[in-house]
Amino acid sequence: MPAEEPASAFVEVPEALWRDVLCVQEERRVGNDNCVRWHGQSLQIPPTPLRPHLVRAMVRVHDYPDGTLALFKGPQRLASFPPAAPASSDDLAA
Repeated sequence: MPAEEPASAFVEVPEALWRDVLCVQEERRVGNDNCVRWHGQSLQIPPTPLRPHLVRAMVRVHDYPDGTLALFKGPQRLASFPPAAPASSDDLAA
């Protein structure tokens, strides 16, 4: 049976959407210092027009394959953090 329409049914998806699908996502509660803990790191949430602070709010951490981290409250991106610098051999010896 031939296809009803000869055109391709492929729909291109922007790369930015794939990044969010292919990252580790976990919810965390914001601490009293307006920070979120993630694998030994303390991620400070900068001032946002959403609220004066996010203490005790639930936020979502996105850990991308390149090491970049991002914090979200619903669809709103609160902050982005570059990949952590790898530890040098001098740091490990101390």
